[in-house]
Formats: sequence, C-alpha cells, structure tokens
Amino acid sequence: MRIGRRDVLAVGVAAALLVAGCGGEHGQTTHTIDSGSNGGSLADLQLFPPPGSAFVPRATAIRLTWANGTTPPPTFTVTLQRYKEPQGSNGVSINAQRTDFNQVNGGYTWDLVRTNGDLLDASGVYYVEINAGSEQVLATYIVSGDRAEATTATRAAQALGAAEPPAGTGAFV
Repeated sequence: MRIGRRDVLAVGVAAALLVAGCGGEHGQTTHTIDSGSNGGSLADLQLFPPPGSAFVPRATAIRLTWANGTTPPPTFTVTLQRYKEPQGSNGVSINAQRTDFNQVNGGYTWDLVRTNGDLLDASGVYYVEINAGSEQVLATYIVSGDRAEATTATRAAQALGAAEPPAGTGAFV
C-alpha cells in the first residue's frame, strides 16, 4: 500500500484534533483555557491544596475546580510562578514555570503540574496566578524543605505588590 501526502496530512490533522481534545495544554508557561462554559466567575474557584498551604510535597499537583453548580469563566489563564528571595547581591526573582494543565474527567476541574514530571523545588515558594477579564486570583504555596518559612509567602506577596492575604487563606483576590 502506498502512503501519499494526503494520508500523512490526514493523520497529522487527526493527531492534532486528538491532542486538542484532551482538555489540556503541555509545556507552557501560561495556559489560556477555553472552558466551554457560557459564564462563570473566579469567585467560585476552589484550589487544592488550599492557598497559603505550607510544606506541600514536591510532587504536588495544584487542582483548580469550581463549586458544585457553578462554572468557570468562558476563558481564563493560569500561570505557575517560582519566587526566590533576595540572596547576597541577587535581588528577588520571579520565574514562570513550564507546566502541564490537564482537564480531569472532562468537567470543570484541571490539574496544574510541572512539565515532564519535574518536582517542585525543595523549600520553594510558588504562586499560581489565575486571570479572567478583570478578575485575578493569586495563591501562594511553600514546598517541603529544610529552610522554608511560613513568612516567606507573605514576603513573596509583598514583592508582587499584593496586600496581606485574608487570615488563614493565603489567597489574594
């Protein structure tokens, strides 16, 4: 059987449609998601682990989901940032991480993980930034390690120009 250009093109288009239908994006620093909803808000967003969590395991996936009966905005973006405190002559650094953003069971739930199964850095401070129109959520996390401090998340938020999080939440809305 002879394989022609049309066959190769058809297989390429089918593969692209299969990947697009997976409900996720891979290896990006910012993910733009078309949720398929007709409305919705970031106000109903639930994050797991909860924002402000300290000493999360390095293999943690950050789950974004919406409360029962609510929907996400039609379009939203998600970015995972790594915050590093000033050390010596080096100032604060904030770096977007390459991540995969995978839809779970075809619903309004997604998992955010570093690309290629990379673990979060030990003692790292991370924040997830979610934007939809004029709405924004910043959620901070401190990863397990020997030098992580709970106050580092507050310093990271201050470096980003955010106010103190509401008591016990770690969420900057």
